[in-house]
Amino acid sequence: MHSAFSAISYFGDDERPLVPSVLHVPGARRADLSRLRVTGPAVYLALYADGIHAYVGVSGDYPSRAGESPHLTWHGALEQVFVITEAQDRWTLDEARAAERIVWESLNEVCGYVTLGQIPLGAPVADRYAQLRTFCGRALQIIAASGHALTNIPDAALLVGATGNSDILGDDLPGLYEGVLHEFVGKNIAAQAVEGPDGDWTLLAGSEVWSTPVRSAGQLVRVRHESLLYSGCIEPHPSDPRLLVTRRHLHFSSPSGAALFVAGSKGYGPAGWRRLCMVRNGVPGPLPRQP
Repeated sequence: MHSAFSAISYFGDDERPLVPSVLHVPGARRADLSRLRVTGPAVYLALYADGIHAYVGVSGDYPSRAGESPHLTWHGALEQVFVITEAQDRWTLDEARAAERIVWESLNEVCGYVTLGQIPLGAPVADRYAQLRTFCGRALQIIAASGHALTNIPDAALLVGATGNSDILGDDLPGLYEGVLHEFVGKNIAAQAVEGPDGDWTLLAGSEVWSTPVRSAGQLVRVRHESLLYSGCIEPHPSDPRLLVTRRHLHFSSPSGAALFVAGSKGYGPAGWRRLCMVRNGVPGPLPRQP
């Protein structure tokens, strides 16, 4: 078995510090992982021989998943495999799922890899999110320090990680959107969105968002909230603790997706939006006549 690496920095609360431990094997010897008697959730990274592609996964039983599962070789020859665990097994599977998404985003945005598969769903972890961001950053720093990968990425960039949510973040510059302006009509929430010519929807910066999505809304909405709050793309409402306020334009593929994010619950969909006017380059104008 090749070297195992472990961080020594503690952070977070005194009762539940999170300390990353990283195990490494060359791709050709990943079966060694299945012989380890280690329990607890883990996030595993597979880096491919082409130097371009990577795979990130999570498992509650990582030796069998990372060491034996054939799915890792479907994409080509493996160069390196890293397994990230909490050194004293003090994290939950949901926290590992949240870390999987954080690492996936960092490999794409910060490290320049093409990460295979769709972005992981993650899991809502509420007050542990900031600690997990630091945990993942420390883990990536350990990988870089090993000399096997990520050696050309600045240490600080690995620690900070990705901004996250790059798939929905809109342009910071005002006046670049055009289409039909709508306002949300539920829960007394003041939110506006523009329906673009291609059917995409842009929730405008300054819109209000319900701060506590219900469980039936799906965990992705809650995961989005945690990540956007951490990155400063949404913030608490200055006077109403039930609400958040967007600081960036956010893109959605449908009115239902935008309504779900705003309301934090299902049942609104396209009917949750009322047409106001046309906008071109951010300038309001009259609505076209309906046929």
